[in-house]
Amino acid sequence: MRRIFLFVLILCAGVVSCNKDQDGAPQNLLIGQWEAVRQDTFRGESWIFGSTYEPNELVYEFTDAGKLIEYQYDLLITTLPYSYDASTQKLSTGASATLSKVETLTATELVIITESSSAGALTSKFVYKRK
Repeated sequence: MRRIFLFVLILCAGVVSCNKDQDGAPQNLLIGQWEAVRQDTFRGESWIFGSTYEPNELVYEFTDAGKLIEYQYDLLITTLPYSYDASTQKLSTGASATLSKVETLTATELVIITESSSAGALTSKFVYKRK
């Protein structure tokens, strides 16, 4: 099931252009490699622990050139454009312009919330650590 959510996140997300922050600071926190740690699902009124990832199972690399590179076990899977608006905490990736919300962005942790448009608007939380 988590593969479906990842597939939705990667294929259903998108952007036409790469927007950069005026001050650059929040944008720069996103730049780098992020390793997936776990995925949780929102059911009813609370988050339910979903699954954990093995080391290097899923790594996202955000570049300062507006590219999101996905790796699975160190194998390049795909490269997509992305944009991040720090003022709204919205992250857009890929060709379909699906928006995700960046719930947490620190030097060591990234938490992204994605809502699927299918399956009754299922909401997932992806937790990453800086690699």
